Amino acid sequence: MLAQDLDLSGRVAVVTGGSRGIGRGIAELLLERGAAVAIAYREREQPAREFEALAKSRGQRIWAGKCDVKDEAAVAAFFEGATRDLGPVDVLVNNAGVTRDAHVVMMDTPRWDLVLRTNLDGAYHCVRASVRGMMLRRWGRIINITSPSATMPLSGQANYAASKAGLIGLTRALSRELAGRGVLTNAVCPGRPGRHTARGGAGCRVPRVRRRRVRDGTGDRRRRRTHMTKQGPTP
Repeated sequence: MLAQDLDLSGRVAVVTGGSRGIGRGIAELLLERGAAVAIAYREREQPAREFEALAKSRGQRIWAGKCDVKDEAAVAAFFEGATRDLGPVDVLVNNAGVTRDAHVVMMDTPRWDLVLRTNLDGAYHCVRASVRGMMLRRWGRIINITSPSATMPLSGQANYAASKAGLIGLTRALSRELAGRGVLTNAVCPGRPGRHTARGGAGCRVPRVRRRRVRDGTGDRRRRRTHMTKQGPTP
């Protein structure tokens, strides 16, 4: 099914980090497809309220709530509010994320913890808050927004790369656990909004492993060595 043919009438979606950027774009698309949408924001209330007012003026169902996704209690309260206002959640988009780049020598524990707790723990908290209902209804969709940094990070992104790579692992594990109950889980790896990714790539670029036969000192070609090469842009 093509995106333009997708009908989400009667479905309820949650988009974390949904007041601006990629999150707002996702929320806009879900609203256009007929879903009721709850957007979570952490500190920028004004753009969230402006978006909420705009959507309501168009007759769309939307609810905006403050939520720090790394706080499990705050996540539970947010989902309670969204469910009370819009209904049971059918679609979850884990988009909220932060960066605190620094060379590993300079990266202190608070920087590491903030990024991992927001980007990875936050997704886990949101899944936990919504997945039981999806399983009982035997229909649900979970979309985790990851990054090219999960596989080809830039220097200074140890915390961010670890969080996004972890999100890919979480996606694969959830897919195995939940697909049999009608809950489908996917990861989406967008480039930078409005431009190509760093170093000219488009989408996720993953390392490719090549194995080459090499001679040892006696001319024996049975031993192997492995090196990494960059794969071209994903089409």
